[in-house]
Amino acid sequence: MFKQILLAAVAVTAMSGAAHAVPTILGVQLQESGYTTVSTTSTLGFLSFVNAPFGTFDVTIATGTGNAVPIQNLSTDLVSTATAGVLTIILSGTGYVSPMGIANWGSTFTANDISGNGTVSAKTYIDTSNTLYGEGSLLSTFLATSGTTANVSNATGPNISGPFAITEVLTINTGTPAAGDTYSPTLQVKAVPEPATFALLGAGLLGLGLARRRRG
Repeated sequence: MFKQILLAAVAVTAMSGAAHAVPTILGVQLQESGYTTVSTTSTLGFLSFVNAPFGTFDVTIATGTGNAVPIQNLSTDLVSTATAGVLTIILSGTGYVSPMGIANWGSTFTANDISGNGTVSAKTYIDTSNTLYGEGSLLSTFLATSGTTANVSNATGPNISGPFAITEVLTINTGTPAAGDTYSPTLQVKAVPEPATFALLGAGLLGLGLARRRRG
């Protein structure tokens, strides 16, 4: 009996943790009207631009992904320009998996120190076709117009196990910029496991503890 509980605990732990993986491909696109779109990809789970000039902007970007549950982060440490323009930054990852199945997602958007009359908008997507930059199912939409804004949105998407893509879109509209205007919005998409998943994991870990106590 305890051997069966032990095996169940090991199986649940493996399914809830190690089976989640970083994306097979992570890609970033920079878009501005009148300029050729710039794209770059990585298979390492992260990408970065440091003070890279693009169009009328200077851009510093850091990205990252997580293993425990599907999670994807887009952080713009600094975006600056002295010219009116609209910059779109897209981060997308393909090949995410979740063998337990996921339908609930949390999107977090923070816009720091928006200057002048500029705005920052954000959208997050899940794409069941596993297409890089795919926008199959809209999860959340955000808009920030001044100062510092922090928003969290929980949304229900398609119930999927994988592979699937996560796409995040940040759009910075400078309006009429003043000298020294900067933007540093961040965007995150994270899977929110069902309560039943936690309960199953807890039962497995409890069984593992009982088995160890019995053997001791």
